[in-house]
Amino acid sequence: MGSFMKLFAFEVNRLIKLYIALLAVIFIIQLGTVLFEASDYMALVKEVTKGGRISPEQFLNEYWSFSLDDVIYTPGFLIPIALGIVSIIIYLFFIWYRDWFARNTFIYRLLMLPVNRMTIYFAKLATVIVSVLGLISAQLIYLVIYKQIVKWIVPIVYRTDMKITLLVASSDYLSVLMPTHLSSFLIIYGLGTLLIIVLFTVILFERSFKLVGLLLGIIYTSFTIGLFMLPSVIQFVFFDTFYLYKDEMFYLQIVISFIIGGVSLWISSMLINRKVTV
Repeated sequence: MGSFMKLFAFEVNRLIKLYIALLAVIFIIQLGTVLFEASDYMALVKEVTKGGRISPEQFLNEYWSFSLDDVIYTPGFLIPIALGIVSIIIYLFFIWYRDWFARNTFIYRLLMLPVNRMTIYFAKLATVIVSVLGLISAQLIYLVIYKQIVKWIVPIVYRTDMKITLLVASSDYLSVLMPTHLSSFLIIYGLGTLLIIVLFTVILFERSFKLVGLLLGIIYTSFTIGLFMLPSVIQFVFFDTFYLYKDEMFYLQIVISFIIGGVSLWISSMLINRKVTV
């Protein structure tokens, strides 16, 4: 456990500067978007109601009340989230390939440490997972800040306030990234972790057998996707409908997910301990 924590802390320290910069970029762009949208709305309010030509009630009947819910669908809010997701995907590969292509081939020293090589694997896996959860937590905090800023700019008569949980639940994409129910959170991020494990296996295939390994990785990824989809495919092909109940399908796919995860970890262990070269 001590070796794992040291390796995990080491990986986090290598990531932290870029990670903080990413969080700052996301916040600045989204904050600018919130300020622009709220200020633009208030400019409209002042123009329409100038000189008391119409009352707030009349304005709201003809136009709309401002809500943070409207802002979260603008490009200035969505693009930073997409940037965060893409950055994590890139880092998922970078966390391995950096060690091979770094000066003096750092992976050599890393794999020569007197620890089980899977400890290195799990430290990298934990770093990616924590970085994902950190981004989601930061975005949740940002929403609280943006909500307060909207309150400062837009008077209560012209705005519609929503609880953060309701705001998240009402959004098609935020409800996926930040599930409001524990069961949904475990399912979504459990599948996300499974995907990371499978991609780590693909990387180790490639590092073990080079171009042949890349082909093996693609085949393995296709196999895992096919296996996960198998229950649904079988039902439609042979029964032309969902033969299993939703609960039965859910538990079956959980079992399949554990099988895929277990096999992927076993293959990764075999590769990193016996096949990966430096």
